[in-house]
Amino acid sequence: AFFERLPQRHYGATPLSYAGCFELKKTFAKMVRLLDFGVLKDERNACSITGLMPIHAVTACSLEGMVEWMAGEFDIDIQQQTPKRRLTMGHPNLSCMTPLQIATKLGDKEMFVTVIKQHAREKWSWGTVKQVHIDLKGIDSSGEGGNDVME
Repeated sequence: AFFERLPQRHYGATPLSYAGCFELKKTFAKMVRLLDFGVLKDERNACSITGLMPIHAVTACSLEGMVEWMAGEFDIDIQQQTPKRRLTMGHPNLSCMTPLQIATKLGDKEMFVTVIKQHAREKWSWGTVKQVHIDLKGIDSSGEGGNDVME
């Protein structure tokens, strides 16, 4: 019952996800370093109900600073999809979605901008002018999935 309501629904189901959702950066970093960096991509750290991995959980909880910190500190694949899960009624289907798609589905404009900035790679800059490259995977319909942001 506790995890059926918002925001608890998005906390994930692992100590790593909880540490992320409660912005416990020191604890999160220590667990990742003790468990190995591969733990952030390991599907065993996904919630058994929603499929949310730590990066997806903090995205769903609208923790922009935590997403930026995790992406910078651990070089997380910001385009990683959640594992496929069969959900019960009442849960939004966030299965097989990237953090960008989760922010879009939940209508979180600020998080969408935060994740887009993580997608962007600066190509060059000259004074205040710069060119950035944004990978369109998961944004336009060129992707293989049906969850693209523009659909």
